[in-house]
Amino acid sequence: MDAFKQQLEQLSAKNQYRSIPDLVHQGRYITRENRKMLNMSSNDYLGLASNENLRQSFLQQYGGNFPSFTSSSSRLLTGNFPIYTDLEELVAQRFQRESALLFNSGYHANIGILPALTTTKSLILADKLVHASMIDGIRLSQCEFFRYRHNDYEHLKNLLEKNVGKFDRTFIVTESVFSMDGDVADLKQLVQLKNNFPILIFMWMRPMQ
Repeated sequence: MDAFKQQLEQLSAKNQYRSIPDLVHQGRYITRENRKMLNMSSNDYLGLASNENLRQSFLQQYGGNFPSFTSSSSRLLTGNFPIYTDLEELVAQRFQRESALLFNSGYHANIGILPALTTTKSLILADKLVHASMIDGIRLSQCEFFRYRHNDYEHLKNLLEKNVGKFDRTFIVTESVFSMDGDVADLKQLVQLKNNFPILIFMWMRPMQ
């Protein structure tokens, strides 16, 4: 136990010790230590999820026809509802694609898709600054992977030239807008590489303003 205590003290000395804050949530605001602040560190920075008027309006409009607030089961078992299929068909139509598959979150997509598409004989080439959840998905895939320098497509091209013929499938893993620093991927260069090599691109898409 002394070793754990020492580790915690070392983290504290480096300002790396983390603790769960005591917060009071009020719409888009939070109160911490008697200070009321606009919560810009949340995905719900507009406060829409906690807007009581929106919630009541939603229940009045859809409450009678809306399924349970819990699926109670996996979609593969008994947790599928027609509204899920309707939404996936709408998304596919809007993006002009054959079909769409919804996940609970970006994290679930990133840890689910790559292990499903790769084999132990596959190769993943990932941008150095991809999101941590993508790295989790890469590790779960249990295939060979290398990381190329951030947005360095010459480095990526060199890795492709050296490795692409050695594996059954090769994936480039990247983001459209990088969450780490806000950089934007060069889609034209990625498409050019896709046209020149037998590869697949797995990209986490984020809307750009």
